[in-house]
This record gives sequence, structure tokens and C-alpha cells, in this order.
Amino acid sequence: MNGNPPFSALRSEMVRSQLAARGIRDSRILAVMGDIPRERFVLPELIESAYDDCALPIACNQTISQPYIVAAMTELLQPQPHHRVLEVGAGSGYQTAVLARLVARVYAIEWHAPLVEAASRVLADLAIRNVTLRCGDGTRGWPEHAPFDGILVAAGGPLVPEARAINSPLAAGWSSPSARFRIRRWSSSREPPRASRRARR
Repeated sequence: MNGNPPFSALRSEMVRSQLAARGIRDSRILAVMGDIPRERFVLPELIESAYDDCALPIACNQTISQPYIVAAMTELLQPQPHHRVLEVGAGSGYQTAVLARLVARVYAIEWHAPLVEAASRVLADLAIRNVTLRCGDGTRGWPEHAPFDGILVAAGGPLVPEARAINSPLAAGWSSPSARFRIRRWSSSREPPRASRRARR
């Protein structure tokens, strides 16, 4: 790594300075993100940037989210060990891996087939076996496995599907009467600091 700290040290520093210092309090999330090798989910040429305080490009013109955003979204979900969670926009599979360590089952949907293939390989290599990952349109939900205890959307779209619209074709795959769903906007007080980027040559 050209004299840079080992990844384990970078993970520990990420948890301390990027997550805990910004208000992430769930000890399970901090422990999981301090253990999962984020470097396995980034492009080979960006491996030394895996723990930088910013999003990074991945294949198919997509990105792997900034570590703080992954932690904050996961904490808002309030994951519990018995939960079944739907993830829309699996990307490289990093958020999927974090969720899989916190809940009983993750059903993840990703639009881009190359990302599904790559994420599946990494998850298998890490012996993460409680994930069902498929290629498809996440706005349609996943009715075959509904209801879910929580839904995490990490993909952009023209609108947020109305989970409360009972007669909508989305409803069966998006919600259940007992599930709690919250749509929150980042307030100025919770907005993460601007990501810092080190100059790279």
C-alpha cells in the first residue's frame, strides 16, 4: 500500500472520525462498519481511497456512498436482528453487507446487471449468505417476499413511491400494516460536512 496504514487501521479511524464523531451512536453499526472490508467494494484503482470521507465512483457510472451516509441511513432504519429488509439500489454491495450483519435477511435489488454480478461475488467471498440479490426495477418492490420490516432506498428516482397507497401495485412489496416507514429530509443540522478529497496524482 505504498507505506499507507493497513486497512484495519483505516477502518478504525473511519469509525472514530467519520461516524462516531458525527453522532452515529448505534454500537452495532459502528462495530459492523469497523469490520466489513470496504476496500473489497471499490474499483481496484481506487482501493487506497476506500476509507476516504467521500463517495467514490464504481462501475456503470454509479457510486459507493460516503461512509457516513451509509451509517446514517442504516441508523435511521433502526435495524433489529429479526428484521427482513428490502434494499433498493444495491450498487457495489457495501450497504447490503452492512445490513446483512445487522438483520436476519436482506432482499436487495439493483438495476445494473454487472453490479449485481460483482456484488454477488464479493458477498459470497465474505461468506455473507443471508442476502437475496437480483437485477431489476426497485420501484416495483419485491411482492414475493413482502412484507418487510424496513426499506432502505439508495437509488435515485423521479419520485418516492407512496407506500401508504393500498391499491397501488407497489404496496404489496413496499409495506405492511405493522411496519414503520419514515421519509426524512436532511436538516441543516444533520447535513454531513463537505467531503474532503486528498489530491491524487
